[in-house]
Parts: sequence; C-alpha cells; structure tokens
Amino acid sequence: MTKTIGQALDGKGAQTDRADYNLEASTMALYVSVVLLATLAAIHNTTNPHAVNLLEIIWATTVGLALAHFFAFRVASRLVRGTEFHRHDLHIAFAQLGGALAVAVVSSIPVVLLPPSSENDVVRLLLGLLMGIAGYASGRTGAASRPRSLALGALTLVLGVTVALIKNSLGGH
Repeated sequence: MTKTIGQALDGKGAQTDRADYNLEASTMALYVSVVLLATLAAIHNTTNPHAVNLLEIIWATTVGLALAHFFAFRVASRLVRGTEFHRHDLHIAFAQLGGALAVAVVSSIPVVLLPPSSENDVVRLLLGLLMGIAGYASGRTGAASRPRSLALGALTLVLGVTVALIKNSLGGH
C-alpha cells in the first residue's frame, strides 16, 4: 500500500489526511474571502454599485479563483512529484474547491434574502465575520483560551481586511 506524503512524514495516516484537507479547505476559504472582500469593496466605490449583479460577481470570482488555483496546484504537483497521479492530490483539490464553494454559498445568502440597497454591505460584513471566525477557530483548535482565541479572531479579521484594502489600492480601485 502506498503512503501519502503526510503519512510518510508522521505515520498518522487518515488523521493527517483529514488535517491536510481541513487546512486546504480553510486556506482556500480565507483566500476567496479576502479576494471577494476586495472585489466587493471596489464595486461599492463605483458610481452605481446597485447596477451590478452581485450573485454573478460572487460566483464568477469564486469559480475563477478555484479554477486558477486547481490549475496551479495540479501543475505544481506534477513538477514536484512527477507525472504519477496521486489520489491524495485529488482529495486536496476537492477540499480546496469545497472551501471556495462554502464561501460562495454563504456569501450568496444575503444577496438572495436582502434588498439590493444593503446586500453588498451585508456580504462584506459577512466575509469579515468569516475571517474572524476562522481566526477564532484556529485558536481554539490550537488549545488557546477563549480570550486568546477571540484576540486571534480579531487579528485575523484586521489582517484580512488590511490585505483586501492593499489589494484594492494596488489595483487602483
């Protein structure tokens, strides 16, 4: 039986695989959240932010990022591991896709339920909240106390929003 890279490194098998998949899904969810936040902030600053189809932007951005990441991941995987197909890589790619799609689904809910006048603001708030929750959850997973995890969540939120703002300023939005 062939071992995955994670299994070969630590011998823990499925437990490591699950942790790898969670890491990849979380990384992609945070990445998509930051990029969507920057995109929606740029739209908010346009002359008529209500003239855009927010669902279209959320899904096009998410699918585009997921496809670009999948392409880069597959090419890099082949460069590092050779031409042999690795089932673990496919599972990681699906975990990444799951993280991206989770953000798109959650971000779509306010667009479907709220009037156009408030949907962009609520989605941006929700994306920030997702980043804060991810920071809090990472603290709790790492056995940090609740106060320390809350601080980590706040720091993750601030850093995520800062990255989105930098992305916007570099893009001239």
